[in-house]
This record gives sequence, C-alpha cells and structure tokens, in this order.
Amino acid sequence: IAQPQQIADVWPAALATYLGKQVQLASSHITAHHPNHEEAAALALASDAAVLVREDLYEDRRNNPVDYTRTVWPGDTTRLMVSSSPR
Repeated sequence: IAQPQQIADVWPAALATYLGKQVQLASSHITAHHPNHEEAAALALASDAAVLVREDLYEDRRNNPVDYTRTVWPGDTTRLMVSSSPR
C-alpha cells in the first residue's frame, strides 16, 4: 500500500484484502475551508479558494483503528454524493 500504484477495488475492499480481515468505516467527516499553503500549492489554487476535506477512519472487527485517510479536493469543481448502507 505504501507503493504508488492504481487500486482496482474501492478502498475498503482493497484495505480488507491487504490486511486479510474485515474493515468498517468508523467515522467520516467532510469540512470546507480555505486551503493552507500545501493544499493550495498541490491543487494549484488561490489562497482564497475553497477546498473540501474528507477524513475517514476505518476499524477492524475489534474496533482497532487500521486506516486514516484524508482527501482534499478543490471545492469549486467537486461534487460529493454521500450515502449510507446498512451494516
């Protein structure tokens, strides 16, 4: 996972395959703010633009954290669809 490569599966499935155990999304938060210097540089944005930030925490069946993912998108070109599925 530390090597850059394309992942064919959705992230939770790829993570479960890599770890060899079931994982579940424990929490997910989406916020918006002006980009910090690193975010603005990486996304080629002005400092007064908006970014959307999604932070996800995945746990194993024993509620041990196994992954934390933070994703940043330009706010003016991103549309998020958030849905929940029964556990």
